[in-house]
Amino acid sequence: MAGRVSMECSTGHGEVVESPVLEVTGLCKAYGGLTVCDRVDLQLLPGELHALIGPNGAGKTTLLNLISGLLTPDSGRIRFLGRDITSQPLHHPDRQGMARSFQITSVFPGFTVQENIALAVQVRAGNSFSFWRNTAADPDLQEPATEIMERIGLAARRGVRAADLSHGEQRQLEIAMALALRPRLLLLDEPMAGLGPGGTRKLTDLIETLKGEMTIFLVEHDMDAVFSLADRISVLVQGTVAACGDPASIRRDTRVREAYLGGTERAAAD
Repeated sequence: MAGRVSMECSTGHGEVVESPVLEVTGLCKAYGGLTVCDRVDLQLLPGELHALIGPNGAGKTTLLNLISGLLTPDSGRIRFLGRDITSQPLHHPDRQGMARSFQITSVFPGFTVQENIALAVQVRAGNSFSFWRNTAADPDLQEPATEIMERIGLAARRGVRAADLSHGEQRQLEIAMALALRPRLLLLDEPMAGLGPGGTRKLTDLIETLKGEMTIFLVEHDMDAVFSLADRISVLVQGTVAACGDPASIRRDTRVREAYLGGTERAAAD
């Protein structure tokens, strides 16, 4: 996509919206002479599913790392639930209410499904993983873990070690652990990566059930999943938000379609 596209980010329906759950303003990050995020502006509204798409190397994972506190921006601001968290690290108290799943599944492979989720419940209660105790004897951990397993569809796999789950089940487990933290904002980093068509449909259906309960920021390459799930979509190109709007407006944007969506759709048709 040549040059920059200026597009006001809107719901597409002209509604008056609540204060953003997350507000990113002028965010910049560079490595040497390479600018990875270039004055990014972004707002995530209460209860919406906001998808971020863009070509490989566009800066999507860097932006997610900045938002989640794995990286510190060179300039710009990040506000979460009205708090400035720009310089706060991943586990700072001001980031409570934010949970993330990673592109590469991050679960405890030697623990069972139930133990993994119970550990996440324990963290939500204010204890770190390093202070893990026998979760099986604690109903305050087991009851919410059981509820989450049933909702996510892993109840029948409760006693199976995470290492023995299929890749799709591991992605489900990772989302279950994030939900155990009761987030206001759920960051999903390419949850469909590595899944076949059946696994993608199953995970898409699962994410659909979460919509409206929390704000979800979805970074994803699967365009079918993005356009079926998203309330709004931002397009990141060369570190800059080139377009933002509802799915219909993104589909209509000629520059977005030719530079990104068109190429994806043609590849899918070949």
